[in-house]
Amino acid sequence: MVNYEEAIKRPFQDIKKLLIGSILALIPIVNFMLSGYALKCAKGTLNKDNSLPEWEDWGNLFIKGIVVAIIGFIYFIPAGIVLIGGMGTIILGAVVKGTMDSATIMAAIGSGGIVLLIVGILYLIASLIVPIAIMRYVDKEDFGAAFSLGTILKKVFTGNYLVSWIIVVVCSIVISMFSFIIPVVGSAIAIFIISIMSMTIFAEAYLEE
Repeated sequence: MVNYEEAIKRPFQDIKKLLIGSILALIPIVNFMLSGYALKCAKGTLNKDNSLPEWEDWGNLFIKGIVVAIIGFIYFIPAGIVLIGGMGTIILGAVVKGTMDSATIMAAIGSGGIVLLIVGILYLIASLIVPIAIMRYVDKEDFGAAFSLGTILKKVFTGNYLVSWIIVVVCSIVISMFSFIIPVVGSAIAIFIISIMSMTIFAEAYLEE
């Protein structure tokens, strides 16, 4: 059973570590270290340790953060291809036809709506898969493991994981809304909190059979 309360409290265990993560979240490129740190937290959870790890081995954190970004990027490629290809085809078709009468406009709107619907579905599927793919990578410490779709999908389409995913989304939205109270700094703190909370919840969900 996922302990949501503990996952939400985890980022606040050590204010110093929270501040370090928040500062890193503000710096482009360097913020990959925060992603790597979140993975380190996930690894701890997989090993039944929900304490906040130390900020150390910065180079490794940076590399792990980049790897996570690559995993996510790969899974979202299909949605990107459909979006670019679909919209490009619609625009090209209108240009070739050479007219912009009401029929052409309505046809373009209809086709665009279908493309956006497909893109939305692909984006949702990728959003569901990526957290478990990342957990596989963290668990096996192997990039290829993040693409073992058979194993990953078995864990994705379970009630426990889907509930956890929804809770992460809802909590992330609420935290982000509150972050606007404090300009810039609030957003940085929210990024750290959401990163640690989500990785903790997904790691616990991953452990569930």
